[in-house]
Amino acid sequence: MDTIKSHLRIDPVDEVRKITQLISRKFQQLNRKTALVGLSGGLDSSLAAVLTAKSLGTENLVCYYLPERDSKPLHRKHAHLLADEFRLHLETIRITPVLRSLKIYSLLPLDIFLTRGLRNWAVEYGKKRFLTASKGEFLNMCLSGTGGS
Repeated sequence: MDTIKSHLRIDPVDEVRKITQLISRKFQQLNRKTALVGLSGGLDSSLAAVLTAKSLGTENLVCYYLPERDSKPLHRKHAHLLADEFRLHLETIRITPVLRSLKIYSLLPLDIFLTRGLRNWAVEYGKKRFLTASKGEFLNMCLSGTGGS
């Protein structure tokens, strides 16, 4: 009799094989050779970069680190360590000027909050306040695809 536990067993080597084969197959179907991966220094983008490199070869992968005004130096360090370890081509493009020109930083000046906890509280408070005031109408329109204007 099958148990839930037996269905939850994961063979990491087999999963890596399946994922890299999927990446290779999709690139062949799309007639593409080179992949671009945004590398934040976090777990998800690091895994995506390494699996893509394994699938297509490091010569067919370009990673981009896109720091902005509020990016943590530790994330930059992690992105560079991963790129060095796996010999990935990593380019850095600072996106602060673009975000500033789009007035992203004026939407909610989080730099006035000194601690991460206070910043998180402000964001959550804003969400609750906005959703309560609008009864979630704007969010529902965006999620349903009917637009927000």
